[in-house]
Amino acid sequence: MRGWPLTVDHILPRVVWRAGPKPAFDPDDPRNLAAACWPCNVVGKRAQTHARDPFSGTIVPLFHPRHDRWRDHFAWSSDFLVVKGKTPTGRATVRALGLNGARYRAQRRLLRQAMAAGGPPWP
Repeated sequence: MRGWPLTVDHILPRVVWRAGPKPAFDPDDPRNLAAACWPCNVVGKRAQTHARDPFSGTIVPLFHPRHDRWRDHFAWSSDFLVVKGKTPTGRATVRALGLNGARYRAQRRLLRQAMAAGGPPWP
């Protein structure tokens, strides 16, 4: 995706190792790393591990890309421009990371147009 540099996301942010009991693995262990676009990682997630579900108001863990299955927590709108949270974790993650902001919807629109013009299927 042009103009969307990927960054390395620490699923459990490095601050976890400074804040309390240390997890049993190194923060840079591959099991704790995931690719994330810069806005999601730096602007949205930052050092968060939990967020508030906008429906129930409870604090829940954010989506964990190594342990959770995307389809269990999220669904697409019929036009594939909006990510819908299906669970408290899904809804909290969508909100915390701002996954339905204008930039994301515009990028998804471009991907769908490219697919319609013969590009690879997405999503």
